[in-house]
Order: sequence, then C-alpha cells, then structure tokens
Amino acid sequence: MKIRRITDWVLKQFPLRNQLSFDNAKLINHKNLTNQLTKVLVCADYDRFNFELAKKHNANLIISHHPMFINHQDLKSDTFIAKTYQDFYQNNRSFLVLHTAYDFNPNGAHSYFFKLLKIKKFDPNPINHYYQFEIDCSLEQLISNLKKIEYIDQVQYLSKTKFKKKLKKGLICLGSGYSSDQLDLELFKRYDLLITGDLKWSSWINAINHEINVIDIGHHVESIFVDHIGELLVEKFHDQLDKKQLILGHSQFKIIKR
Repeated sequence: MKIRRITDWVLKQFPLRNQLSFDNAKLINHKNLTNQLTKVLVCADYDRFNFELAKKHNANLIISHHPMFINHQDLKSDTFIAKTYQDFYQNNRSFLVLHTAYDFNPNGAHSYFFKLLKIKKFDPNPINHYYQFEIDCSLEQLISNLKKIEYIDQVQYLSKTKFKKKLKKGLICLGSGYSSDQLDLELFKRYDLLITGDLKWSSWINAINHEINVIDIGHHVESIFVDHIGELLVEKFHDQLDKKQLILGHSQFKIIKR
C-alpha cells in the first residue's frame, strides 16, 4: 500500500484547513507519498525517543498530534528540529501533523475522550473551543472516573472551590484551554465546572477572583491521540495494514513529582 492511501484518508477525516489560525499542522515531504508504506509511527510528540523509534523500525510515515514548532524560527535555531527535518528528506519519511485539526473535529479528541469517560450526552460542536457535556455525579465520582483514563495521573482544583454536590453540566477543552477573556469567563459561570489542563499560576488566581470551578487534568491526556488514530487505521485498513506495520509511539518518560 502506498503512503498516500493513508494520508489521503486521514486528511479527509481531519482536514488541515480546519486547524486554528495559530497552528502549524501540515504534511511534510509530499514526494515520498508515492512510495510503498514500510511502517507508520503514531505519536503525540515527535521527540527524541520517537525519532529513534522511527529510525529503528524504518518507519516512512509519522503521524504526530503536536507540531515540532509553532514559530518557524525554531527550524533554524533548534538543532534537534533541524536534524529531524533533514532526516525526513534524506531517509524518505513523510511527517503528518494534525493538532487542532484533530482536536476540534466533531469526531476527534473530545468525542473520543467522552467515549473513554463514558459520557453519552455531549455536543460535538464546541462553543468557542469548549465542549458541553451532561453528567449526574459528585465531584469525587467524576475525579475517580477521570483517573481511570490511562493518561491522567493527577487532578488539580482549588481547595476553596465550592462545587455542587451533584454536578449536572460542564465544559471541557483538552490541552491548555483556560481563558481569562471576559466572554469566556461569562461562559464558564453558566456551567458547574470547566475541565482543562496546564493552568498557569496566573490562571489559578484568575479562577479564584472570578469564582470559576475549574479542574486541571494536565496535558498528557492528549496522548489519547495515539490510541485513537491507531484504532482508526486498524479499522479502515484492516486488510492492507499488517499489525507489525503500526507502531504506537507512546511517551517514554515521566515527569517525577515529589
């Protein structure tokens, strides 16, 4: 099977034209697409570990959630990024980044996350990048359910936050989704809680000042991309893609918390 068969299908599901304006989702090394697929590596980040994994398995297609850079100057100033881009062309590898084209697709990150969390009532169309959902449980039960997802190792919230005994409706934006914009704050206040990740200290202060009930589940949760894209490829190309040709490049490091 030619590489183009996979990239064409993936891009039909998650068109790059739908990425957010700041993003750098793209397909690199188009000339390589006519070659036969050796192996495909799916990863959340094309870091040093996955770079070595691609070389080890001779993968000639890499599908990554995050771009290696947003600022194009990094391609010149970061020696690792420059080395990987050189490798794409020297060793015939195509590099497909989906990022926000996947995150905010009706069948992308959030729909898959709700499936993992077993939430059936949600709107696949976001309000300013925030997805509405309905639940009927306590904060303790929600946290317990969240921590059953493999890529959520901690849940943070403010000790002074007054959550309702029964949570009914919430908003979620995976990744770094907290906003101090006044319109967004007004939106948050209409819901029992906001779930997002990577809150800065200034965001916690803002949440205190405006009484926003926010839960931080970190950024590692976006590694669900690896499993989801892997499942989609197996389902679509089950008769053309050998299991040995699919490599799931999960993070090979942990941030140690003491």
